Amino acid sequence: MTRSPQSLLAVRQLFMQRTGLPAVALGIQHYKPDGGGYHEGNDLLAVGGRLNTDYSKRESERDRPGSDLACAIDIGRFKVDSPTGPVDNRRMTVWLLKQIDDDTEDSRWIREIIYSLDGKTVKRYDRLRIRTGGDKSHLSHEHVSSFRDDIESPHVLGLFTRFWREMDGLPAVKPVPASIRKGKPVIVYFRTSSRNTGTPVWALVGAGNGPTNWVETNSSKVATGWAKNTISQGSIELTDDEWVTLMRAHTGTAA
Repeated sequence: MTRSPQSLLAVRQLFMQRTGLPAVALGIQHYKPDGGGYHEGNDLLAVGGRLNTDYSKRESERDRPGSDLACAIDIGRFKVDSPTGPVDNRRMTVWLLKQIDDDTEDSRWIREIIYSLDGKTVKRYDRLRIRTGGDKSHLSHEHVSSFRDDIESPHVLGLFTRFWREMDGLPAVKPVPASIRKGKPVIVYFRTSSRNTGTPVWALVGAGNGPTNWVETNSSKVATGWAKNTISQGSIELTDDEWVTLMRAHTGTAA
């Protein structure tokens, strides 16, 4: 059965936390054949007789052979306050389109965005430049889909995490390098390596087969939390207790 990838489940959780949207307003997968598309994995496409003919499989080598993972998320209407002003679907979409226009490394997984900036006209960004519009159901939500070969990339969550950081007025951060796709978790960026300053240190921690999260600590001791391997210049290993403190700070379960 088509299932939701961890990358999009993490994006859903992020938007639930930041916007108050319920899970039903952040749809990822179809549960039965419903016209094909990136919300359906190979199994549902096959049941619907579209395994090799659906546009989400035949138009790009990056979508073949595919898998049983859904590769799209619908983001329902929201509007919340932030330190940089109101944040809504329009502001999110404009930001995403700029990342694509700037060819940022963490936006290259996006195949298409179906959206409306004015609530009246539906438009589509299509990386393959095949389509420009969409049906009127997209007046109520934005649709963001991934090429099927990239759905488990840390970029998927990383891009949306970077969006909310910027909305919070936090310092700009670097996208995850494209080479960080599989294997054990690693640190790929942190803001400072100076010790004993009390200055927050930001690190991007993740792996191709697991979640990617921005975490903050007031210690400059930054390292990966599982294998404890350090690759960033100036970083050192954390003790188990320090890692727990770091993750609690990220999840908001501790002061």
